[in-house]
Amino acid sequence: MPHARTTSTVLVVLVFAAFVSIGLPDAIFGAAWPSIRQEFSLSNAAVGYLNIPGALVYIASSAMLGTILRAIGVAKLLSLSTILVGTGLTIYATAPSFWIIIPAVMLISVGSGAIDAALNLFASEKLPTRYMSWLHAFYGVGALIGPFIMATVFWMGHGWRWGYAVIAMAIWLMALLFVLTHAQWQADTATGAQGELEPALSGKQILRMPRVQLSMVMFAMGAIVESVASLWIASLLLQRFGVSESWASIGAGMYWVGLTLARVTVPIIWPRAAPYGVQRWSTLLVILAAAMMIPELESLTWMGIILMGLAAASLFPAAMSITSLRFGKAVSVHAVGYQISASTAMFAFMPSISGWIADHTSMAAVPVIILVAGLANFGIQLLLARGDAPQTSQ
Repeated sequence: MPHARTTSTVLVVLVFAAFVSIGLPDAIFGAAWPSIRQEFSLSNAAVGYLNIPGALVYIASSAMLGTILRAIGVAKLLSLSTILVGTGLTIYATAPSFWIIIPAVMLISVGSGAIDAALNLFASEKLPTRYMSWLHAFYGVGALIGPFIMATVFWMGHGWRWGYAVIAMAIWLMALLFVLTHAQWQADTATGAQGELEPALSGKQILRMPRVQLSMVMFAMGAIVESVASLWIASLLLQRFGVSESWASIGAGMYWVGLTLARVTVPIIWPRAAPYGVQRWSTLLVILAAAMMIPELESLTWMGIILMGLAAASLFPAAMSITSLRFGKAVSVHAVGYQISASTAMFAFMPSISGWIADHTSMAAVPVIILVAGLANFGIQLLLARGDAPQTSQ
């Protein structure tokens, strides 16, 4: 089912820029945390005071996407949400104490959750399928830029607050662009999702649908693959094979290089591929990569790591592209938010769960966890496909 190319070039460029901007705050925190911790005399465990409230608010914000869109529309949602993120980053840059940062994180999270869900919904309904992979590659670009901005600030002799000030200015500029293009967003969505929502189903009704629930679990399984692989690859190489810290870091970097490279190149190499095919082949390759990492064979593990990055790249973008095809616009306006919430929950809590499992067994548990999540993901894909219309999964 092809997407009509009705979206203006200005909005397409703005959506890509927005994906870069929402990636900026996500990765800069890791670079800033050592300085934040030192300034406020905190333990490393204090990071939970920020991560847990932030994750919970992000989940709630994403889940409420459909309700908020009905009330104010996508144009106001993007403008107001970006203003919330800019406000939170500004508070970060000027916070007199650590405890003021907690509400700042919540503002950033509630705004980012709404922006993420709204842009994913917009892209899945209005843009060609291959754009979804590129959009998430641009998110990765933003995540890569963030730490380098902070590194440059430190190199120039300034503190971590200046790094957040630079990011805040970029987000405020994005908010201004959303406001200035308000009329274009309204015109572009007038015959899209908003216009087709009148025979409305409530969020609760959609959440009770078994196929929506299955789709949420599918997204959660994909998030387990990504969160566990991205976090523990370096530790896996260090603890199982005794490689140096530099080689372990290279291993983690190879995963990210593969993931970013695949998100850029797969739509180019496979331009006519249906998202269903991309999703299934990607999941099968994730399963193969995890299986390669289970035996205690270093060379096979390295090959598995490279394949894992390439394979995991398309899990989320392909699944998100399928959502509007599978459920239709009236359902997907809520389903997208629920799916992102399920995914975010796994990113928030799975690192601790998988770390506990590894502590009580060994790092050999890491590829096993990924394998189980990959198999579950693939099984749910097959179950959902049984209820799809015949022409949908072509």
